[in-house]
Amino acid sequence: MSSLDTPISDSAIPDAGNRRDTSTWARWDEWMESVGERLNPILVKEARQALKSRQFGMTFSLLLIFVWGWSLLGVSYKMPHIYYSAQGSYMLAGYAVLLGVPLLLVVPFNAFRSLANEREDGTFELVTISTLTSRQIITGKLGSAVLQMLIYFSATSPCMAFTYMLRGVDMIAILMLLYFACLSCVLLSCAALMLATVTRSQQWNILISVVVLGGLFMATAAWCAICMNDIRRGVSLADELRDLDFWLWHLSILTMAICLGVFFITAAAAQISFESDNRSTKLRIVIFVSQVLMTGWFTYFCFQSSDRVMLIYYAVTTGGLWFVFGALMVGERASLSPRVKRSLPQTFFGRMFLTWFNPGAGTGYVFATSNVFVSMFVAMAIFRALRTGNDYGFGLLVLMIYLYVVFYLGIGRIIMLVTNKYVNAGLALPFLVHALLSVIGIVIPLAIQNWWFGAADARLYSTVQFLNWAWTIQTANRGELEGFLLVPVIMGVLAFVIYQLNLLLTSIEVKSVRMATPERVVADDRELHPERFVEPKRRSSPWDDEEESSG
Repeated sequence: MSSLDTPISDSAIPDAGNRRDTSTWARWDEWMESVGERLNPILVKEARQALKSRQFGMTFSLLLIFVWGWSLLGVSYKMPHIYYSAQGSYMLAGYAVLLGVPLLLVVPFNAFRSLANEREDGTFELVTISTLTSRQIITGKLGSAVLQMLIYFSATSPCMAFTYMLRGVDMIAILMLLYFACLSCVLLSCAALMLATVTRSQQWNILISVVVLGGLFMATAAWCAICMNDIRRGVSLADELRDLDFWLWHLSILTMAICLGVFFITAAAAQISFESDNRSTKLRIVIFVSQVLMTGWFTYFCFQSSDRVMLIYYAVTTGGLWFVFGALMVGERASLSPRVKRSLPQTFFGRMFLTWFNPGAGTGYVFATSNVFVSMFVAMAIFRALRTGNDYGFGLLVLMIYLYVVFYLGIGRIIMLVTNKYVNAGLALPFLVHALLSVIGIVIPLAIQNWWFGAADARLYSTVQFLNWAWTIQTANRGELEGFLLVPVIMGVLAFVIYQLNLLLTSIEVKSVRMATPERVVADDRELHPERFVEPKRRSSPWDDEEESSG
């Protein structure tokens, strides 16, 4: 019998169901491969390096061991009370502490070192010459941190869900705990990535590494203290869900966290961008939008509670944030590249309102001080509308905050104008200069008063402390600055002189006009992005169809 006459057995015929399963899995594999091809290459590279590293393996293994150990130890310690009393909050607090260590300490610091090591070792230049933008590089690093966070979540979330069976804590509280842990981890990772781009010097990076590590230790300790003190006593949020203010309060926290995270990412992307790029406009837009949102939330809650303390928090917080932002902006160089000049506003109203979003130390100084003035004006208007106290005392408080920001930022900007001619230290130097000015403004008046009046009267506020911003603002908050009206007068004169001097120095930046785009650049853009130069089809009349008008 020939091979053609050999009967084919049933086992040799592939099953239709198997073919269907094979094709289904093949389509699923193709879809996953296509999705993987579209992912950020930095995310893929960082995820592979992080998940294969010995550090991640040890951290994840230790987390599993400690979670398993706490499950046995906590249950055995609470025996036999765990059978008939609520012990879920006690166990949840332990799991939250164990989860906070890798999420708030290990993951952000790994993100910091990942970017800092590439800038130190010189491998970062290989990434920058690719087609990836600076924002894609930073978000790729952040995505790797988020992936590690999710893996750590997978080790502790089942145990946290188990605490619901032990009573004493509801599922909403467990979900809110995971939510705040995720939000804190992402926010700290964004801040760590921004600090990794401050400087390329290895000596400065060592100092910044110590600062970052210390800050992460403090954040982890604060998280552990909150978990041990609050969650251990029992948390139930079922009744809070019916309260509208509960949702608005957490929505405001989420809004501010998103704004802060976007600011960190934008600042980090600006620092690793090329020198001729516009690094300031997007960053100032983010800061301005964040200020508007924060003012809106504070206004709503102030009118809801009619609390003077919340207004004081708003005034002090706004002044402090704009001083920090202004300290970074006044350290920028005044020279604008031809690439930036091609995007400057050219209309009258555009130059009047949008010039302050352009790069430059002078425009940054005016931008920061103007926003502080508007914020203090809004705070005073809300205070007058609420009528919760002495208008004169609160007016002195917001006035002194504005004057101190104008004065110290102006002095710092003049120092940076001289320093930038010799040193280019990025964001680290202007921040340190303004921090040093803030400390000097406190120490020198205290030393003068101690020497002039003696130790007996050193604790009493006097006019000598007009440069001491901390003591003066505290005195104004207590309503005691009305007896020292010479202090706001002196600071008003000094701030006015410094402000006018900085305005004169800013005239060079304001005079910059828009530069025409060279034909070579237009030709290159037309070749790279032809879709931007396609003119839309227009109808000759409203009654004509598109086909007729195109014909």
